[in-house]
Amino acid sequence: MGLLEEGGDGSKEEEWRLGFLGVTAHEEEQPAPEAEVTAGNEQMAQEQIAEIDRIVQTMEETEAVNYEEHQAQEEEHRAQEEEHQAPEHQAQEEERLDPEYETEQPA
Repeated sequence: MGLLEEGGDGSKEEEWRLGFLGVTAHEEEQPAPEAEVTAGNEQMAQEQIAEIDRIVQTMEETEAVNYEEHQAQEEEHRAQEEEHQAPEHQAQEEERLDPEYETEQPA
């Protein structure tokens, strides 16, 4: 059996082994700094993508609402034009159909 298994005798070799095992265990628990940076960059990228997705969705919704409002305004404008043109057409039609209209006008 080795020194560690027997309880150790406090020698330099045992201290070295304990130190080595401690460093090895610590290294296994802690990811390498490069891995932390890469993971952090990946998380930031995912957050940015999620934010872009939210912005695009908001823009699409806004665009849809604006389109609907524009369509409603166009329909209202056409209806107003028809209202204004209707009396003019009606008056013109009445004048055309009224035989007395020509006689009422001064010559």
